[in-house]
Amino acid sequence: TNVGWNNNLLGVIVPGAATPTGVFLLRQYMLTIPDELLDAARIDGATALQRLWHITIPLLHSSLIFLAVVGTIKSMETFAEVFVMTDNGGPLHSTRTIVYNVQQTAFASHKMGYGAAMTFVLFLIILIWASRYTKVGPNEVLVISGRKHRGRDLDGRVITRGFRMVQGGGTFVWPVIEKVDVLSLELLTLDVKTPEVYTKLG
Repeated sequence: TNVGWNNNLLGVIVPGAATPTGVFLLRQYMLTIPDELLDAARIDGATALQRLWHITIPLLHSSLIFLAVVGTIKSMETFAEVFVMTDNGGPLHSTRTIVYNVQQTAFASHKMGYGAAMTFVLFLIILIWASRYTKVGPNEVLVISGRKHRGRDLDGRVITRGFRMVQGGGTFVWPVIEKVDVLSLELLTLDVKTPEVYTKLG
């Protein structure tokens, strides 16, 4: 209460935003970015902002999607911050989360049936949301179709395609409107032995 976060939106936002999980994960992913790509961009005259926008962020795409999925699930489960820092989800119930509403309905209002139903619906939402994060290995490609996506061809022109591809990472696939297929990039070597096959020349 000494910092003025009691019954205030900052009391809900700041503790969640200050978590080191996202910073740690992004730092570990950034360490895997090859230095050769950044050095080549510097030689070509790319500024720091251009290197960030065209190299770093695209290579961090899968980790950013993962953090978005996990952060959304965590925000749905927020209870302690609202219960401790606010007065009944104040001000004007603007900080009442789903889990806080479940607690108030089931235990404060003694409507256990409604609380159980709300919990089950929340479980289904989280299950569907988490299950749509699809990840593949470094030698596989995700082909996601169903929605139009803007991209660039080999000449740098902006084009619109009915699919998008993600290689060696993960992404969120929207339920119902998007379909995902996995394409392997591994080369297969077939050793064919034909000891009894004869050509025209014998």
